[in-house]
Amino acid sequence: MGDASQAESIYQDREGEMTVRRLTAQLLATSIRGVGSPAMVHWYIRQFHGFVDAAPAKVDIFHDWAGLTSFSSDARVAFARWLGERRDLNRRACRGAHTLVTSPLHYLAIEATHLLTRGYAHAYRDRAAFELARQHALYGPSPLPFDRADGAGATAPGPGPAARR
Repeated sequence: MGDASQAESIYQDREGEMTVRRLTAQLLATSIRGVGSPAMVHWYIRQFHGFVDAAPAKVDIFHDWAGLTSFSSDARVAFARWLGERRDLNRRACRGAHTLVTSPLHYLAIEATHLLTRGYAHAYRDRAAFELARQHALYGPSPLPFDRADGAGATAPGPGPAARR
């Protein structure tokens, strides 16, 4: 993809649309309008993996999901399964995952995820607070290295040509 700065990808189906923007090598931003489908979730997961695999250090993710109507039940299952399977690696890779929502139910779900992620997931209902957090991440990227090795000795891909194959 060349320069990670400002790269944009869009997924769209009959029920919803998701945009993913790579704002910097360590800052990923998403937005959703409409209903999240299983295909959208799987598309996002591929986008996320590609971004994290190329990241030079811990990343920040900002989800503007104020336009999200809902996730289908199959999409919720796919997203939850992925979060569970990748919990340890995502925790090591992410400095913060920030999500702006309007639905009280979505807010509570992300707050519950905060406990499972050991503190890197943050929910917002106030756009000003969300945008302030994004500005802090944009102008103060994490200097912390991304610990790619898991407890079993497996590693995630890292930056460089081998990671892009």
